[in-house]
Amino acid sequence: MTRRYVRRLLLLVSAAFLLPLIALAWWGVVRAGTLDRSPTNVRSALDSPLNGRGRILDRNGAVLAEDVRLPNGTLVRHYTTASLAQVIGYVSPTYGLSGLEQTDNGVLTGTEPIDPLRRVWYDVARLRPAPYDLRLTIDLPLQHAADAALGNRAGAIVVLDAHTGAVLAMVSKPDYDPNQLDQLAPSLLRDPSHPLLNRATQGLFVPGSVFKTITASAALDTGAYQADARFSCTEPLYVQGFRIGCENAPPGGGSYDFALAYGLSVNRNFAQIALTLGWNTLADYTHRFLVGQSIPFDIETAAGRLTEEETPRTPVLLANTGFGQGQILVTPLNMALIAATVADGGRAPHPYLVDAILRRDGSAAWQHTTQWFPRAISAATAADLRSFMRTTVTQAWGKEAAVPGVAVGGKTGTAETGDGQQTHAWFTGIAPVQDPQVVIAVLAEHGGIGATVAAPIAGQVLRAYFHR
Repeated sequence: MTRRYVRRLLLLVSAAFLLPLIALAWWGVVRAGTLDRSPTNVRSALDSPLNGRGRILDRNGAVLAEDVRLPNGTLVRHYTTASLAQVIGYVSPTYGLSGLEQTDNGVLTGTEPIDPLRRVWYDVARLRPAPYDLRLTIDLPLQHAADAALGNRAGAIVVLDAHTGAVLAMVSKPDYDPNQLDQLAPSLLRDPSHPLLNRATQGLFVPGSVFKTITASAALDTGAYQADARFSCTEPLYVQGFRIGCENAPPGGGSYDFALAYGLSVNRNFAQIALTLGWNTLADYTHRFLVGQSIPFDIETAAGRLTEEETPRTPVLLANTGFGQGQILVTPLNMALIAATVADGGRAPHPYLVDAILRRDGSAAWQHTTQWFPRAISAATAADLRSFMRTTVTQAWGKEAAVPGVAVGGKTGTAETGDGQQTHAWFTGIAPVQDPQVVIAVLAEHGGIGATVAAPIAGQVLRAYFHR
């Protein structure tokens, strides 16, 4: 009995010593590597300046972010382009990390080797490999052009390669100087204009008439309407007492084709289309165009919505949704992908910012490969929509987006916000229509009229792209 008691006591004493040792080994050796790589770990922001971070480059090798050593020997992070502040982000010992600096922290610090076997070895041996560089898809001259075109307006511009989803330019205003983040942060956090918010990927806005691309796509793709359908608008449409007038219709409101109904943006016609389609069909196509879905991307994105949860889907709300009002919210990135769906024959490529992860010798340790979302519409429907978008620029409200020598297509939007402020001005475009290379989404937040504000901005950016 005594021996059994002594053995039990020895086991308990041994366990009391061994369990803490095992826990220390686990957290100090194995889990430490995982915690170091966590993008939410502020310690990584504190450590990385001491160990160095990789550079962030544009598509042509221009430096966007790099470590710079001050005369006193301190290593600091330096950013070259304020208009990319919300995209690239910042590294701060006080405020942590954001943007690509956060999502790719492990690569930039070298704490997350590309080779999985090496990763295990570095975790166990507590070694730190050399940091990698990031080569982005951003075209710096085009980024500057988009920044200049938006000017001091609040809003966003997104320019994508029509076939690969590469982000060529992404501007969000207001922006800030990330080199002064620690000094500016208290005021930035209190600023009612929210300069830290990336409006291009996280801002949710009423789309207005740019949403009519989805309504028209659903009408054509289901066969409910044909591309040569005729419309008219001689008197208002009343839906359960709600009046939808004939504003924008040609003088006299006589017969005109689908392309002109789209280009002139006649709300009454698109309300009727929505009522003909019904909630289920319109919701299905809205989902196909990624509204309300989480869009995979290199930095954080917000999901839009078709309607608020628990809201009754009434005929009045359906009619308003058909022409882009109602309760719809979208991001500018989502609107660019809607244009990309039309440009790329009915399916959109995944958008991306990081083209390659580079070793110190400049060779690629990893290279992006294009992926696509499920097909949203048929190639024939996409072709019809491209024709409609061309009509918008040649005969209707998109004329200010025209580029000499380039067949530009687009859609304007003027979105009522319901908060008593000025309307949002929108433009989405593709160019050239016959063989699209780029798509663009422009939002001037509370900027006014899409045709007179957003379309000229888009034209300025597209001219910079095609005439350089």
